Amino acid sequence: MEIAPVVQRLAQAASLRRVLGVADLAGAKSAPAQAPAAFVVPLGEQADAPADVLPARQRITHRFGVLLYLFAARPRADDWDAGLAAVRREVRALLAGWAPAADAGAVRYAGGRLVAAEAGAIWWQDEFSYDTWTQGGP
Repeated sequence: MEIAPVVQRLAQAASLRRVLGVADLAGAKSAPAQAPAAFVVPLGEQADAPADVLPARQRITHRFGVLLYLFAARPRADDWDAGLAAVRREVRALLAGWAPAADAGAVRYAGGRLVAAEAGAIWWQDEFSYDTWTQGGP
């Protein structure tokens, strides 16, 4: 899975000061802090069983996360909740329905969760997926 197109797409977000591709949360935390920021994380791929007819066609579902970093001087919900909601709306508006490659289906929103809240830093991950298809032959 290539995350570069997703990073490029999210770079258009007016509310984000930084957008990077990383391997995991540790990679995001090691990047210099510039809030609000988004880190694109590959989460995995799932392949359907290939069709029984030739040439075989197989769907591959690609999953990725957008790890959002926000900072609030006071880590109370009323200090960061509205900011997080606004950034999440902008990210979903940029990604949902967009195809990251010519041979890819549209990106779908798959859910989100709080990853960490520590010393004023809020880490939230929204997850997305899209499909591609392989075609093989004998």
